[in-house]
Amino acid sequence: MAIAETPTSLDAVTEHVHRAARKNFRRFVFFSAICLAYLIFAFYNLGLNKAVESWNPERASLFLLDMYAHKDHITRNAREPDKVQIALEGDFRSVYKEPPAWYAFDTATGAARVTFENGGVMTIFAERATVEWPGAAQPYEFRKYDNGKPYVVGFEA
Repeated sequence: MAIAETPTSLDAVTEHVHRAARKNFRRFVFFSAICLAYLIFAFYNLGLNKAVESWNPERASLFLLDMYAHKDHITRNAREPDKVQIALEGDFRSVYKEPPAWYAFDTATGAARVTFENGGVMTIFAERATVEWPGAAQPYEFRKYDNGKPYVVGFEA
């Protein structure tokens, strides 16, 4: 095994140190350029360059609402409408063992009924859902187009 020769003169030592410093500087520049290229790629790939154009205050308010409000997710399989799963924030571990008082299921019609604290009622059928909200001019009926997109009856685009 060969032992690396150590420079003995001051000029040789200085040159050796400068060479190592230039090599480390080139590595630093190379990896910095890779990181910068990745950040630029991610900036455009994530669409951050169009964030101002697509700004929507409604989405921002929903995001803020998620910080302090919680949602209960009601999941019902169309093949087995009697099997309903109600979970806090959609978490499979935080499932209600018994349906809460605000939820009722009518086996005769196959409709699930959710009653809100303000007196509003949402009735969910297999093919549609209706919402009766206090202060609303009319009840709203939600259906799906053939392609699966939802719409409100009477307000189709």
